[in-house]
Amino acid sequence: MALVVGNVQETNLLNLLLKQNNQFIRLYTNDYTPDNTSVAASFTEMTTHGYQQKEIITTDWTITNTASGSTAQNLTQTWTFTEEPQISVYGYFLVDTISGDLVYAERFPSAQIIVNQDDQIVITPKITIE
Repeated sequence: MALVVGNVQETNLLNLLLKQNNQFIRLYTNDYTPDNTSVAASFTEMTTHGYQQKEIITTDWTITNTASGSTAQNLTQTWTFTEEPQISVYGYFLVDTISGDLVYAERFPSAQIIVNQDDQIVITPKITIE
């Protein structure tokens, strides 16, 4: 039998996961598909093209609850890159700013290819529990 969590507790879980400490959102360049055994060290963080991690602030998470589940969403994050040799970015991951532990990760549907000056990656961090 599958585990069932009530809608109110879904919201509480998201609050516990996302509103205790800030997170760093990072892009990764290794061809890796996250799974339930992933840790922060599973990902190779991007280091070129003028990239820098971004900090996600706990108070910027908006958590909503509906009959079908709960969703947490943060502000849209945009990276604008400098021109360097081509690189593939496979996804992003969030780590806790204090512990460094992986919060969650998401692989893009297809690799984002960065090659030109002013290429961008735009992400709106979002988690849904149904």
